[in-house]
Amino acid sequence: PAPAAPVCPPDGHHVRFMTFNLRAAIIPDGKNSWPYRRDLAIRTIRAANPDVLGTQETVGMQQADIVKGLPEWKATGEACFGGTFGEYSSIFYRADRFEARESRTFWLSDTPDKKASNAWRSMAPRICSWVRLRCRPCGFEFAVFNTHFDHQNGPARRKSAALIGERIRAMQKQVPCILLGDLNMSPDHPDITTLFGPAPSAQPAAPLVDSWPAAIERK
Repeated sequence: PAPAAPVCPPDGHHVRFMTFNLRAAIIPDGKNSWPYRRDLAIRTIRAANPDVLGTQETVGMQQADIVKGLPEWKATGEACFGGTFGEYSSIFYRADRFEARESRTFWLSDTPDKKASNAWRSMAPRICSWVRLRCRPCGFEFAVFNTHFDHQNGPARRKSAALIGERIRAMQKQVPCILLGDLNMSPDHPDITTLFGPAPSAQPAAPLVDSWPAAIERK
């Protein structure tokens, strides 16, 4: 018999999200290199059982390994130097539950639609990938953004947050949005206020709510 179709939970359009910095496989980590921790990473993801996963510092072999280890998932995203060269801010989603309607990657720079563009004294090109997903059983749509901010340059993080905030505000006119990522700063850091507020009165209201303080239950 055919497998049962996935059904949305009765409490609404409940979706489980996860973010995970994998640490790039190209870094020589000795006994902690990717081949030695690959299976643990896949088990960790499976144990968390997310519907959507955003990873950072992902390179091509890691993206392929995750899809191989979790074959019910599909991946979307483009590497930071364009195409498949460099690190991804990958977004994985359960293909049995969701279909991707549209996906793009933009660069955290003054020319965000120019591949491999770098600005604001970031060490390397930084990106934000997004995908618009549609729930197969119920038709509910939403967008997921995933990013990895520069780890040294505060102005770069602040400008990256402002750019992503603009893109999310534009997308929110169509569908609800979720942001995943490694932002390399604490939630109360002043460089993140354009995303999570409170924003200065001269700026638009922050487009997102930090899920941790807003959560009903924390573990």
